[in-house]
Amino acid sequence: MPEGTHAYLALCERTGTTPKDCENIANIYKVKRKYQDALNWVEKGLKLEKKERWGNQSGFGLTGLQQDLLNNLGRREDAFDIAWLEFKKHPSKISYEKLMKFVDAKDVKLWHQKALEKAKDTSLSGFIDICVKTKEWDKLADHISSIDNERLEELSHYTTERAAKGLTKKYGMAAAKIYSALGMRILKQGKSKYYRYALGHFRKAQKLYEKTGRNQLWLDIVERVRRNHSRKYSFIPDFEEIVAGRLLKKPESFETRALKRWKKQIT
Repeated sequence: MPEGTHAYLALCERTGTTPKDCENIANIYKVKRKYQDALNWVEKGLKLEKKERWGNQSGFGLTGLQQDLLNNLGRREDAFDIAWLEFKKHPSKISYEKLMKFVDAKDVKLWHQKALEKAKDTSLSGFIDICVKTKEWDKLADHISSIDNERLEELSHYTTERAAKGLTKKYGMAAAKIYSALGMRILKQGKSKYYRYALGHFRKAQKLYEKTGRNQLWLDIVERVRRNHSRKYSFIPDFEEIVAGRLLKKPESFETRALKRWKKQIT
């Protein structure tokens, strides 16, 4: 038994074993390359997970650990089956990466396409993340063009902003749609401290719509902002400046602001 495991097991016997304990013990065995012992603890942890809600004592890494251990034990197909099941339940960049670890080289393109189709059907944010990771800009642009603005506005900027940047060069209209959604999302939340970022997003949308000859789409955005957010007095005047073509100062990026704060602290 690996060093330290005796004490850990004794503690578990006194206080009760949680899924997190099972994950920790499994990792100890994994480091020592005792893969079957590690797998036994993983499976115990997964069974415990199903019995009740564990909060911060859940073993959040158990499924991924299970896949790695099965692969280490020469059970690559079993690892793949679990990874595919997990991906179908929660399509994301992370579950995609785990899935593709267990795909044979000759089947990579096939399973990449299957993963994209599954994500497209079940998770907009997952589909966007995977497209950005794999640079599937054409597929992403087509899908963005086909969905309602409101669906985009529900997504976090962590997902959509990177997509917009990647689409800007060759797929301006899709990028403009995302930038408009980013601006609208901020307005809907009504947090005035973020209005400058909304202005930046709308400015980018305006430029891209004009560049692609879709001025009417931009005017539709303008009309919607005026209709639904005209009482946001700390936003509307600056927005009208953009509409009139008078560009405002570009908001500083997060990195620039962080650097300024750091310089202040050390001087």
